[in-house]
This record gives sequence, C-alpha cells and structure tokens, in this order.
Amino acid sequence: MSEPVPAPREPSIAAVTHVRNDDFFLDLWARHYGRLIGRENCYVILDGDDWTPVADLAGVNLIVLARPRAQMNRIRIDRRMQREQLELIARLFEEMQYDYVIKGDCDEYVVPDPEQGLTIKDAVREADLPGAVYSSGINVLHDTGREPCLDPLQDVMVQRHLAVLSQSYCKVNLLSRKGYERGIRTNPGGHRVAGALPVHASKSYYMLHLGWCDVPMWQERNRHRIAFDRDESFKTYADSCAALFASFTENADRAGPLGPAMKSARTELCFTEGKRVDNANKFRLGNFACDGNMDYLVRLDERFHGCIG
Repeated sequence: MSEPVPAPREPSIAAVTHVRNDDFFLDLWARHYGRLIGRENCYVILDGDDWTPVADLAGVNLIVLARPRAQMNRIRIDRRMQREQLELIARLFEEMQYDYVIKGDCDEYVVPDPEQGLTIKDAVREADLPGAVYSSGINVLHDTGREPCLDPLQDVMVQRHLAVLSQSYCKVNLLSRKGYERGIRTNPGGHRVAGALPVHASKSYYMLHLGWCDVPMWQERNRHRIAFDRDESFKTYADSCAALFASFTENADRAGPLGPAMKSARTELCFTEGKRVDNANKFRLGNFACDGNMDYLVRLDERFHGCIG
C-alpha cells in the first residue's frame, strides 16, 4: 500500500505597518489583520515615543521608535519608515521564516476577493511566481453630497459607495520570501518595486485604502500632521488632496461599475501594447481626470460589506 501524500504546509503570513497618532485606523488594522492571520503575526512600528495609542493592541507585536526631531518632512518620513520596515521584513523572512509579508499603511487593508470565496492563505500564493504583486487598489472616498459622516461603530464599507482606481493605490502590499531572496524590495511608500520587475496585478485580492473615506476624519488627521510639518510638505499634500475631493464631488454622478473598470485598470497597469511592462503604468483610459491621469471613478458593490475588521 502506498504511503499517504502529506497535506501541503499552511503558509505563514505576517502583516507590517507603521503609525503615528492614528488610533481609529490602527485599531481597525489590528482587528482586520488579527482576524485574517492572528494578532501574534501582526507587527506595528510606532513612529515616536512621545505618544501612547489607545487602540486595542493586545497580542500585537509593537516596535517603538524615538523621533529624531519634532518636525519632519513627509518624504523623509516615508524614507525613514521604509528603512525601518525593510529591516523588520528582513527579520521576518530570514530569522522567523515567514513565507509572506503584507505591508502597508495602517489605513490600507488587503482583502481576499469575496466573490471568489478565497482565504488570505489562498490569495497570498499569487506572489509565488513573480515574488511581489501589485494590489488591485481601491481608494474609497467620501461622497459628502450624499453620504453622512462616518459612524465609527458601524461597518465602514456599508457606509461608503464610491471610489477611485489609480496607479498610486495599486501598491506593492504583498511580498513572498522567494521574492525577497531574489532581492525584490519596494520603494519608499511601497508604491512600486525598487528596480525593474515584470508587473503582476492581483486577481485574488483587493487593497482598500480608507484614509480618505471620511472628510472630517481626514481633516483632523491632517491637522495633527501639519502641526509637526517641516518645509510645508504635509500642507502641499493636503492641498492636492483637497483638490481631489472637490473634483470627485463634482463628478460623482459619472461613476461606473467596479468590475469592468478594475479589469481595464489591471491591464493598463501591467501591459503596454500587449507586452508586460517592468514598471507599473499610470492610467489613461478611465473616466476621471486626476493629476494628469485618467483614473477610474467607480461604484462599490456589496461584496465588500463585512470584509474589514
């Protein structure tokens, strides 16, 4: 009688983020990834030892960094956090032997495609061949003309109905150990792979960016950032965001269905004239003008209800 074939080993997955003065999204991040992969596999870098989170971080691994100065430039913060995250990711892959690492800001949430019925352990295997995968990114926005302010005690995705697909949020949120061992890294902010790598967009999971899902909450978060701003880096960013919100509100009626837009966006991201590219493309075929690009303004469907937290 032949020996039974052993079941494949379950992949080990870690999640990494960094945060400063952002308890709502930090709590949501810990609940979301704690449910997906277990809190013992969640790693949070706290930017600064001058504040104490009130979010529930029971069971989460915390790394507290001292701030080198009171005021900091936004770009330099990104670079500093990138260095810290890459050092942590190196330990997770090399010393702790994780198979996959999900990385991103604390207002970014990787979600296995609800329509396919996948688990996170199914979805991450998509990174095995390319080594790193660009997310199918969805930037959820607050339609202030039709939607009330966010109720923090209720499901965010039930309260929001519109979003924009842009290359900026098709980020590299998923790395595999195989890719890491091949030298694959991300740039500051995690928007692209550092260097040339054939671009693969996920068809197994989405990344929901919620940082702009409530305008009053965004204004309050940004007020804290501007208070510690250097070189007006956060103010410049805030001004560009405010312009986006105004344009979005004016064009909200033009939103189309998510499915066809995401299919087109994935193709644009990865291909030029039918050939796979080594650096992710900006979008040109959408219905929403933004920063010189033509992004996709879309309506969200019910598939995302209950998928976060």
